[in-house]
Amino acid sequence: NSRNRGEAFPSPPHPTQLATSSRTTPFRRMSGRQQLDAGENMKNLTLVRHALEKELGSDKVSRIRSPNFALDVLLATVPPTIGWTTTVTMWNFSISSPIYWVAAFVAGWAMMTCGLCWHDVVGHRGAFGKWPSWIVGLWITSCLPMVCTAMNTTWLARHRIHHKHTFEQKDPELFRNDLNGPLYRIISMFGVLRAIMRKRIYRKYNQQMDVEEEYPGSLGKEYAYKIAIENKLIKVHNLVWFALLIYNPAATLRTIVGSVGFYGIFDTLRYILEHGEQDLDNPFWQSTFYQTGWLTQIASTWCGGDCHAVHHIWHDVPIYRMREAVALITPIMIREGVQVRTSFIALVKAYLISGEAHANRWFQDSRSKAKAG
Repeated sequence: NSRNRGEAFPSPPHPTQLATSSRTTPFRRMSGRQQLDAGENMKNLTLVRHALEKELGSDKVSRIRSPNFALDVLLATVPPTIGWTTTVTMWNFSISSPIYWVAAFVAGWAMMTCGLCWHDVVGHRGAFGKWPSWIVGLWITSCLPMVCTAMNTTWLARHRIHHKHTFEQKDPELFRNDLNGPLYRIISMFGVLRAIMRKRIYRKYNQQMDVEEEYPGSLGKEYAYKIAIENKLIKVHNLVWFALLIYNPAATLRTIVGSVGFYGIFDTLRYILEHGEQDLDNPFWQSTFYQTGWLTQIASTWCGGDCHAVHHIWHDVPIYRMREAVALITPIMIREGVQVRTSFIALVKAYLISGEAHANRWFQDSRSKAKAG
């Protein structure tokens, strides 16, 4: 699709040409579009993968995609243990206690982190085998009230569609483009409101999704069987929390609201660091290419900024290989016109205050302006 690419990125060359190309002029977004044409995402990804694999070599690519069983066990045990610890703490301490607020803050992070560990270990890699991974996944998402009702096989089926059709009409995450206006984005940071919003959107999508039609054959039947079991488990989960609400309303409400409350902040930052700034006319630009450090990597569970670009290029790169993978692709991304961001505050300001459009190129920093001049 060359009609919107502009002078800086003409019709896509052959992958071997891409691997050795070097643009000296800054990339210019000509259209500002927020959506790709049908089939364009996989075409772009094929292009980028071939270029990167040719330049990096198969050994390096194989290494960053290789799993480590011991580290997978840690991912499956430590975050949910933290989640359970914060859940019990919020139950036992009143909101007047500083310990409660510390636990609520950590719980907001744990809620997102358990989901992202599930997403990596179970959803994309099935690290422990088909059915053992599914069982492990139930444990990973068991720790906080809202996680186990969101991260399951329905989510997996929906998420695979997202990776195949990112920013196309079929993308279940396309609604992020509609979260416009600073005020609405700030309001949606409040965890309870955000959880309600997400559940409403995903419920509608899930009702329209037929997994056996979307995934014909044995995989679709497997998904349908797992979803049937999970739906029953979710009913049990809801009954347990309803019983707890009757038994101790104050403790139940502060536990649920506490865990969801801070989650909204972490999830908003995740939206910024995943696809907040992205030029859809440049196939190499697969995420907000923010240079994550140890703090933002922990806060986003190695799934935001430059790490998220890796994830969309190779969805099976374990999160514990992200630092190495990012180091490998960053020079190539810079060469291919992807804007590297180093100021997290500037990105937050652009999204929450300036109201920059989701999935568009945002502000031009001083270094880019100087280079352009």
